[in-house]
Amino acid sequence: MHGSYKTELRIAFACAVLFKYAVIYFVYLTSQKAAEAGPVTVKEKKMDGTEEEKTMTTREYDAQQIMSAFKSSLFGLCITCGIHYKWGNASPLLFQSIMLPMGLFDDNLFKIHVLGNEAVGKLKRPFKAPESPFAALAGEQPAAAPDAIEDKKKK
Repeated sequence: MHGSYKTELRIAFACAVLFKYAVIYFVYLTSQKAAEAGPVTVKEKKMDGTEEEKTMTTREYDAQQIMSAFKSSLFGLCITCGIHYKWGNASPLLFQSIMLPMGLFDDNLFKIHVLGNEAVGKLKRPFKAPESPFAALAGEQPAAAPDAIEDKKKK
């Protein structure tokens, strides 16, 4: 990229990052004010590889998901800034300036607390973990959704 656009890209990237963190904070505040929808039971993997079921409130679950999104976003920020600083490449700034705001529409809590969608179907807590892009390479078969299994039984 031409050097004259680096400043504008840095500003656009900074605005996109600030906007993303402001939205994450807004979703947190909104989730903590929302009415409880009942307990949520999640399976957590321990360090020794065993799974443990844990029951929490929807507020606690939402706060945990928001913190996870914050950490993930922070990691992406460090990677993008590191690439830009180390190699002077401005392309990641451009891509992230576009992808950060667009990524909000894929976030389940954003859909529930900001867009006002009902927490049913794909938005029912606990949320299904995103598919790993490396699962296909490792030969893992994606787990079938419970709805798909029930549909097969009906046929």
